[in-house]
Amino acid sequence: MSNVTSKLDKCVAVVTGAANGIGKALCDEIATRGGKVAVADIELEKAEAVAQALRDRGADAIALYCDVAHTESVTQALATVESHFGAVNLLCCNAGVIMPGAVDRTRENDMRWMYEVNVFGVVRCVQAFLPLLRAAEERGEFSQILITGSENSLGVPVVGPCSIYTSTKHAVLGLADTLRRDLKDTAIGVTLVCPAVVNTEIWNAGRNRPEALGGPKQAPAAIGELFKDANTPESVAIVGLDGCEAGEFLVLPHPEVASFTRARASELLAALAACEQRG
Repeated sequence: MSNVTSKLDKCVAVVTGAANGIGKALCDEIATRGGKVAVADIELEKAEAVAQALRDRGADAIALYCDVAHTESVTQALATVESHFGAVNLLCCNAGVIMPGAVDRTRENDMRWMYEVNVFGVVRCVQAFLPLLRAAEERGEFSQILITGSENSLGVPVVGPCSIYTSTKHAVLGLADTLRRDLKDTAIGVTLVCPAVVNTEIWNAGRNRPEALGGPKQAPAAIGELFKDANTPESVAIVGLDGCEAGEFLVLPHPEVASFTRARASELLAALAACEQRG
């Protein structure tokens, strides 16, 4: 997409979880479309490398530390963005973590960590940045929230299990949909992108787990090998941002997500039919 036709041209975007994977790809694609980028991540050194690469391309980009699991960190990130750019048009709530395990075999610390990042992290960022998005809307500018969901938002995968992670992504779908309702009288759009498996480092998310919730834990490198042939982060960024610009709510970048969606939809339709028969 050219900068001339993109709604993101000259817009300011904040991307969480931006030092790697889908977040980094979002930053790259936003810059390609002419946008300015705040590269926010818990891994500041890597975020700075992403921001420097964008600046080398001529983009306006900054790196900032942001741990979405803590309100104070999100508030500080907001202050940094507001000081540097003075505005925000696009908020990309992308930060996410995963730990494997069935419901009865997942430790409470791991459950709390996944919910703090994947669910409450979205809420914290929306609450913090929404005033700037409202201000952009009042100026007649593009104003949008892009949330990174998952195929796990739409159904229950047969591979795994990563049961608590799946439940967090179901919660993210609910958050995105209720946020869309809450903002229905505004021009602020909400998009939920639901990719299939993507070649990112989320398989080793435990490397950044805080001490209070169990401390860092490196996953075996062999697990990472399973992700190498997965979908590219770039495919998520391009389709997700296209959906944002088109004002779409649900965006499914990969065909394999259809199986999860159809399975859930079939169960819902069957339950509805049974309900109507009883009525």
